Amino acid sequence: MSKVLSYEEKDTWIHRLSGVTKLVFFLLWSITSMLSYDTRVLLVMLVCSLIIFKMSRTEWRQVGTVFKFIMFFLVINLLAIFIFSPDQGTKIYGTHTELVKIAGPYVITTEQLFYEFNVMVKYLTVIPAVFMFIVTTNPSEFAASMNRVGISYNICYSVALALRYIPDVQDEYRKIKHAQEARGIEMSSKASLIDRIKKSSTILFPLIFSSMDRIDVVSNAMELRGFGKNKKRTWYMGKKLVESAGGKNSLMFGGTGALIGGFDPFIQGDYSHLGLDIPLWVYIVFQTVFCATAATIVSGSMAERTNFKAYCVYSAAISLVVYPICGHWMWGGGWLQSMGFHDFAGSAAGGHPPWRSYRRIPRSAPPGYRPRSR
Repeated sequence: MSKVLSYEEKDTWIHRLSGVTKLVFFLLWSITSMLSYDTRVLLVMLVCSLIIFKMSRTEWRQVGTVFKFIMFFLVINLLAIFIFSPDQGTKIYGTHTELVKIAGPYVITTEQLFYEFNVMVKYLTVIPAVFMFIVTTNPSEFAASMNRVGISYNICYSVALALRYIPDVQDEYRKIKHAQEARGIEMSSKASLIDRIKKSSTILFPLIFSSMDRIDVVSNAMELRGFGKNKKRTWYMGKKLVESAGGKNSLMFGGTGALIGGFDPFIQGDYSHLGLDIPLWVYIVFQTVFCATAATIVSGSMAERTNFKAYCVYSAAISLVVYPICGHWMWGGGWLQSMGFHDFAGSAAGGHPPWRSYRRIPRSAPPGYRPRSR
């Protein structure tokens, strides 16, 4: 019998990503879905979610049962929205197109149906990202990645144990179920639903007791090893984070609007004044590549001289603030472009960050070393 929501090792580029990279993507994806009510944006995100989900090679047997439960609660949520707020769509869109009057305040309107359709799309947009994150992330590697970005290893290890415990609970459930069936208690689909619900206690209570016993064994083992006494620990499943991910996300989700002299998260502004003779998305890819290049140039001079977290902050600052502002000067109608400036193959845009690291600390510097003033 297949395990639900359990990690399986597969040779895909999504499995090879760091756990934190996938977590950041999932959080940004969810926040974008929650904030946007533009149906076009939501539908594009839904298509992208399904494509990425397909590329992760996640099988239906891994998520099918959970997906059915989610759909059940989605239907309940949509009904509850209509019961407690039947005119929410009218308030949001400012119009009232009545289709069917039921009783009292309950009127089915085009706006309400459209609003609830958007709510449904929001759910469907996030669900593949959730499944992809859970079934493609090794719990131990995810814990190591979280610890590397500054989260306490106590919290990281707790998260890893919780994720690793999902398949263990399922194994224990099947063993108890088979044992009860061997005693003559019918738990298969042959019995009626009411009988199976009544007899579920014969599985539920042994499962709770076995889980408590497992928790006791694990906690005792961790206590005997002195878990939690030291501030740091080593991880055998750690993966390196890719620096360019943070820079690209900062450009795409925060600072891109500075290229046109304003603030434009998620790239929804008007770029017509740039006079582009190429599609906007091609222009964004061009800017993203040079933004990542500007951030990675610095890595050569900062390698082994700075803390990893400081380097991530530095790269995010370049992508979020420095590059968009300089890009506006050169491409977005800024003062350099107004003087007739032409950037040659991105050399000015990609080459401006390295000078910031000229006062670098030597790689062989002892602890506490500081360069002498010139």
